[in-house]
Amino acid sequence: VSVEKGDYWQLIEADPNGQGDKRQITNQQANYFQGLYSPDAQQILAASNLDGDLDIYLLDAFSGEVVQQLTNAPGDDYQPYWLPDYSGFVFSSTRDGNDEIYLMYFDTLQPIRLTNNPAFDGFASVSANGEQIAFYSSREEADYEIYVMDIDGQNPTRLTYAKGRDALPVYSPSGEWIIFESERDGDYDIYRMRPDGSELENLTNHPAGDWIPSLSPDGQWLLFQSDRDGVMHIYRMPWQE
Repeated sequence: VSVEKGDYWQLIEADPNGQGDKRQITNQQANYFQGLYSPDAQQILAASNLDGDLDIYLLDAFSGEVVQQLTNAPGDDYQPYWLPDYSGFVFSSTRDGNDEIYLMYFDTLQPIRLTNNPAFDGFASVSANGEQIAFYSSREEADYEIYVMDIDGQNPTRLTYAKGRDALPVYSPSGEWIIFESERDGDYDIYRMRPDGSELENLTNHPAGDWIPSLSPDGQWLLFQSDRDGVMHIYRMPWQE
């Protein structure tokens, strides 16, 4: 997780049982965001402003040092998300003037632009079968909505239509659900729906704010950020498909 330490945001390994921080991974005069472990837990895919603007890096999971800089373009590259087979990743970028979604494979390291819209498109996640991408966008409404598209950027389909912001979609490990944050009921809660937009369900239903959902790698826990205790903390609840 990213935690503010002094003047910068650093990557911290937290105890999944709620016993606090286990260790600080990065310790540079730079910000680090969206850290995701590789399958062998030896490396971390993350965004950082080490070179001024945000770029995507592979970091050593133990020392926090850079193994490889993966993007290097004007503008910000952020919110990386592994492909299911770890052959590459999707990410968001402002390199072409506004926020769009890109795909990059490790064997070429050439960005492939997937969206091309004057509105915001960003924060993509990939389905378990590697065939679809979920993201959120302001392309049709002033409020943000959840969309899905094919892995090559074709056939974008809008899934949500509620008043208020729907954002930060992630697929469940099985690919049977999309989990996202929404303010459709006046405050932010965590919701889930099927990949076709059906069977919508409020999972947290709390008067405080609940944001930024993610699933644990073993698929047992839904994690999210909340200020329900007066300050911002990370919470978890059991996940069932």
